[in-house]
Amino acid sequence: LPGIGSTQKAFDLCALLPKIEKIQEKTKTIPKNTHESISAGIIEGFSEMINGLIKKKISQLKLNKHSKILITGGESKLLQKKLEFPFIFEEKLVLKGLACLYESKINKSHL
Repeated sequence: LPGIGSTQKAFDLCALLPKIEKIQEKTKTIPKNTHESISAGIIEGFSEMINGLIKKKISQLKLNKHSKILITGGESKLLQKKLEFPFIFEEKLVLKGLACLYESKINKSHL
């Protein structure tokens, strides 16, 4: 899935929509303005997509429904309260992986 940031940038390119600097984490049941509507749409839409995808994959792969799913990326913090499955959150997984790879290459070159 494209990230929340990518989606937000796509909305920013729409000339008739106001630029949204920050997604509102707490959304109302019925938004009162464009900013609240975009925020609610992004948070509700992404959480529903992710919940549906995880539920489908758990079923397809015959996983234990209590298995923890790894979520990553700083923007995923916005969705955590809406996720309907157990998860482990690692904000900077890619950077940590690159650091481990770099360290292993450095250690091998010094042998």
